[in-house]
Amino acid sequence: MEVGPELDKANDISALDPNFDPNESFALGKIAISGRGGLVQHEISAMYGYNLQKEYSYIALGGKVMLNETFGFEIKFIDALTDVETISPWRSNSFLVFSPYIRINY
Repeated sequence: MEVGPELDKANDISALDPNFDPNESFALGKIAISGRGGLVQHEISAMYGYNLQKEYSYIALGGKVMLNETFGFEIKFIDALTDVETISPWRSNSFLVFSPYIRINY
């Protein structure tokens, strides 16, 4: 039986970390201030997350802007409060995420 490329990637990850569990549980808390309606919608948020299995936590600060609920982007800065590079070697302790949005309303 031949394995597809998506399963090969999962095997590569489990080869890096023999304790890899794709079903990890997280506790998350988020607080946000947002503006809805009108031409421009926006949101500023702060989030706290905790991994229940590997016992590490992180915080995230982010902002989201959308034009007429159709086009927009989100940017987040995420920083681990514990050293996750020792837990999972492919993860960084802090990173920046930029996500463009195109929303189709019908």
